[in-house]
Amino acid sequence: MTATKSVTWTTKKGNIVEVTIERTKELRDKYASADGDKVKCGEEMIDELRLTMTIDGKYKAKDNTAPIVIVGKVGYEKIEKAGGYARLGDSYIGKENYELIVAAITELETELGPVSASNEELQNEEQTTINSPCPKCGTWCYGDCDAS
Repeated sequence: MTATKSVTWTTKKGNIVEVTIERTKELRDKYASADGDKVKCGEEMIDELRLTMTIDGKYKAKDNTAPIVIVGKVGYEKIEKAGGYARLGDSYIGKENYELIVAAITELETELGPVSASNEELQNEEQTTINSPCPKCGTWCYGDCDAS
């Protein structure tokens, strides 16, 4: 499931800044490579975050993590004096805008809620990770056989 939210503000110079936040949380098939073949090993949880910043509709920056606070970190003194509080990709944002973005990320997290694997998938995962013969057929097929 994917959810999207946008945060917009206007700079002192009158530029319109928009940060689009896209959060994806879902179960996807997990595959392993077995001598060139792809073998399905169950499902895995995918949790992705994408942020894209545009200024007056033109691309400015993107990131795959929430903005990182730079206050008090070595090497960012000049940016901090100029009003920078956090880094989003290759751009810097102030504290108020940082808080808007974090609030939007939190809302998306609440909207999407938790995603979990089914009990059957969890059992299959447990069986495939045990280093012993398959309980169904007695061979080393790791539980992916069709034995009765």
